[in-house]
Amino acid sequence: MILRHCRARSHTIIPTIVLEDRRLSLAAHGLFCGLADGPKAAEHAIARFGLGRAEFTDLLREPFFAGLVETGESGS
Repeated sequence: MILRHCRARSHTIIPTIVLEDRRLSLAAHGLFCGLADGPKAAEHAIARFGLGRAEFTDLLREPFFAGLVETGESGS
C-alpha cells in the first residue's frame, strides 16, 4: 500500500515496536500515532478524534500499561 500526502508537512517517526505491539487495540494504535507528533492537551485530542473523556482515558491506558507511554512526572 502506498500512502500519498496531499500537503507538505514534517514527518513523525513511530517506532516499529509500537506498531507491532499486539496488546494495543486498533483504536489505541491510532490514538498513540495521532498524539506522537507532539504534546497536545487531552481536550484537543478528544475533540480531534471525537472521543468522550472516559473513552480517551481507556484508550490511553493500553499504551501506558504496555510501557509505551510515560507521564510527564520525573520524580526529581
